[in-house]
Amino acid sequence: LAPARYIAVMVCTIGSAIDERIAALMPHDPAYALALDGLGSAAAEALGTALCARLEQDAARMGHCTSVFCAHTV
Repeated sequence: LAPARYIAVMVCTIGSAIDERIAALMPHDPAYALALDGLGSAAAEALGTALCARLEQDAARMGHCTSVFCAHTV
């Protein structure tokens, strides 16, 4: 990162309500809970992809280039 002039850090979430709903559903309907978890993950990933695209466009408009480093924790 030393040569970088700017750094953007993003954390994408669709909120805690979906996690609470998944936890409530898991004991009674685990298949639905897992499907909802997958939907939440896909939504957060789509948000991250859209934000990266926007940052790339903004950087290009200012004459900069971008690179992406993704760190996923489990």
